[in-house]
Amino acid sequence: MLFVLMFWGVLGTPRPPEASSGPRPRREALGFAAMAAVLGLLYVLSRQVSFEGLAWIELALLGMALFAWLRRKAVGRPALHFILGLALWACAVAVPWLADLNRLP
Repeated sequence: MLFVLMFWGVLGTPRPPEASSGPRPRREALGFAAMAAVLGLLYVLSRQVSFEGLAWIELALLGMALFAWLRRKAVGRPALHFILGLALWACAVAVPWLADLNRLP
C-alpha cells in the first residue's frame, strides 16, 4: 500500500498547490484502482476478521487517508511533514497487525 501511495505522489517530494495544472486522468485512474484494491481486500478481510477488528482496520485506513492529506498540505514545514509521514507509516503498519490480532478462530 505504501508503494501505491509513493507511486501516486503522496509520499514523494511535496509540490506547491499552484504547481498542478489541469486534470490528471492517469492519477485519477490510479486512485480508482487503489480504491478498488482496498475495497477488495476489505471484502476478503470481512471473511477472516471479526467485525470489531474490521472496524479498527477501517479506522486505521481512514487515519492513513487523513495523514496523507495533511502531509500533502504541509508544504514548507519539514518537521510537520516528517511527523505526518511517521503517522502515515504507523497507520499502514497497524493494518496487518490488527488483521492478525482479530482473526476469526
